[in-house]
Amino acid sequence: MWRINHAPKRPTTEYLDVVLTRVEEDDDLRFRADAILAAAEKDTSLFAELFHCPQDPVRHGEGPFVGHHIRLILMTLYAIVDGKVHLMDIEEFRRLKGFEGEIEELEETIKEKVASLEVYALCHDLGKPSTIWFEAKPGSEGASLGFAVPISHAWADEREVKRQELIVRYRELFSVFAKERAEMSASDVQAEFFAQFQILIHYPGHAHSLAEPRLRALFAQVAEARRLTPNDAEDISHVIFQHMDAIVAFQRANLRAYNHFAHYARHYGRDADDFLDLLLAAIFLDAVCASRRRGVHGVWYDATLVVHFLAAEREYAPWKREQRLKAREDARRKEENRRLREAKLDGDSLLTLFQMQTSPQFGSILAAVHKAARGECPLPTSFPADILQELENRVMEYRSLI
Repeated sequence: MWRINHAPKRPTTEYLDVVLTRVEEDDDLRFRADAILAAAEKDTSLFAELFHCPQDPVRHGEGPFVGHHIRLILMTLYAIVDGKVHLMDIEEFRRLKGFEGEIEELEETIKEKVASLEVYALCHDLGKPSTIWFEAKPGSEGASLGFAVPISHAWADEREVKRQELIVRYRELFSVFAKERAEMSASDVQAEFFAQFQILIHYPGHAHSLAEPRLRALFAQVAEARRLTPNDAEDISHVIFQHMDAIVAFQRANLRAYNHFAHYARHYGRDADDFLDLLLAAIFLDAVCASRRRGVHGVWYDATLVVHFLAAEREYAPWKREQRLKAREDARRKEENRRLREAKLDGDSLLTLFQMQTSPQFGSILAAVHKAARGECPLPTSFPADILQELENRVMEYRSLI
């Protein structure tokens, strides 16, 4: 008679770089993201300027232009929403013992706020073309070509023409360089270009540029197209204003910074918990998943930003951990009961199968059957063969639903 104990196998984990490589190679995700980018670029020249704005590989090794960065944000967003990526299957997060609830909540926030995060992806860097600053390293080939300019160029209005001239010259220089390396990927060409010309690219203050009337109007248009409520649009606009400050602040577990962002949210009439959940979701997609780094050992992604954010949150509000644990247990119990009903292992179904009445004896049998279904003990064998066979079938059905 069937007595095999069974417990659901824990899914194997993958490192974040492996997961994101798979995301980048997914043609369906790329097609979906590219469709969003193409529609946006067709809609306004501001998006065309943004998507073709240069970036260097020091922090953005995903490709030579900001459009590559935004595409990867969108592809990762859709991969999570479609169930192609689960955060607890990422090794860097699985090893965070005691933070399972927080990681699961991060994934749920991403799934619940898809439209808001699409708006974030498209609009969070709108200020980059108007604040760009080229800083070629002294003595480099880039410096000899005129890409070593004062930082004042990044925000002086009278330097706008100069900024635009340098963007055009950079694109032309890169285009010639890339044509000679047509067989290479865009990110590899970007890396070689940087190695030769040593041109660093910065965008000081770009996050706050969303307040400029023309960019704010475009943000409102994008938010309206995705049918964001006024509250959701307001929340994501504040996330955009604060995203660079948050990325810098959480290079360590920074309780003071967490307090600051909570106070900021309340000051502007936002719900602090909801705002901080959305802020974490945005900077996770932006500064972790879509900010590829290059080192001597190859490509890597830095997940410590999330670790530091969650550590600060726990110190700020330790009671949230208890709430999450209770919510996880309630959700687990609800899901288990659903599977038991679907497999006809719930109390009513087993009363009918065993032809019994509700009693302490039945309660003990029910508990034993449920433990056996979870693989915690053998299935009881004190029933006729036909009932045992039916029980086995139902247990297998239950396990197929896990």
